[in-house]
Amino acid sequence: NLTISGQENASLSVLAGPTTNGNSCGIYASSTITIESGTVNATGESASGDSYGIYPAQSFTVNGGSITAQSGEAGGNSCGIYASNSVTIEDGTVKATGGNAFRNSYGIYANSFTMNGGTVVATGGEADNRYSMGVRADGGITITDGVVTATSDTAHEFSYGMNTSGNFTMNGGIVTATSGEAQLSFGIRGGILTINSGTVTATAG
Repeated sequence: NLTISGQENASLSVLAGPTTNGNSCGIYASSTITIESGTVNATGESASGDSYGIYPAQSFTVNGGSITAQSGEAGGNSCGIYASNSVTIEDGTVKATGGNAFRNSYGIYANSFTMNGGTVVATGGEADNRYSMGVRADGGITITDGVVTATSDTAHEFSYGMNTSGNFTMNGGIVTATSGEAQLSFGIRGGILTINSGTVTATAG
């Protein structure tokens, strides 16, 4: 597990070049990453394989602070934040940006995305062959509070501002989801969409 907890003015900046397997990752953890406070800037540079800003093999949790995760142009996939399990935002500010990619580009990719406060700006870049998405969380998206701006770019197949194969549930907060040009373009796509309260603006390319 990797936990970052410092004074509010503490700062960590990481810039990673490509590795021997052609991938690049600013911050990687084989388990979970939790950020409590401080400023974190993580950048994956351009890579012949995949490029990631922040990549926890399990879950990513933000309880405060300011996080910027930027991935570079990639011959494979490019993702600002990639979590194999969950992404949970309780507070703080998160900016996650995917670079232009030969395959997929995501601002945030996770199994599930939960937000109970804070601010998230998630942006997917151009995707030459597959998908561009601001936020992709196949297991479900739940927003109770906070502000989310999710934007995708031009893609060969799918461009979605926010996408889940599960349910999209909103119990408050503000969501702005915008997609680019593609064969299929949706501001928000989900299984069952339930909006109990809050403000939603969804625009397709």
